[in-house]
Amino acid sequence: MTSESTDLAARMVTGCAILSEQGLVEGFGHLSARLPGDRILMTPRKALALVQEEELLTLDLAGNVLAGEGRPAVESAMHLAIYRHRPDVHAIARTHSRACAVFAVTNRPVRAPFVTIFRVSEGRIVSHRSYWDLAGFLAQLGLGPK
Repeated sequence: MTSESTDLAARMVTGCAILSEQGLVEGFGHLSARLPGDRILMTPRKALALVQEEELLTLDLAGNVLAGEGRPAVESAMHLAIYRHRPDVHAIARTHSRACAVFAVTNRPVRAPFVTIFRVSEGRIVSHRSYWDLAGFLAQLGLGPK
């Protein structure tokens, strides 16, 4: 791995630990990030809390495993389709949380009350901006203006 890929791998493993520790995944979830040269770095089919750097997979945009240990997640096709069609997307975090499942089965959209958008260039965060969407959050809870 290049030093850029190694740094990204370390940050992904940290992200896995945070998602697990905060209860945002129910065992499984998936993180991926775009690498230069039409490749992505992705967590293997394994509980995020257990993922180690050397297990991260490098995939090409066709889904072929170029490096890493383990098998790609079943949802890797979804990640790859997004990367192929959205060159502006640089990372994806997919949780399997119960809270998101509740919104899915009730056909209600999930709106984050606080959103931070990061601009990433060559694997590094170059700027970020945060938004507090109180009106949207209250509307989601049915507490906004009628």
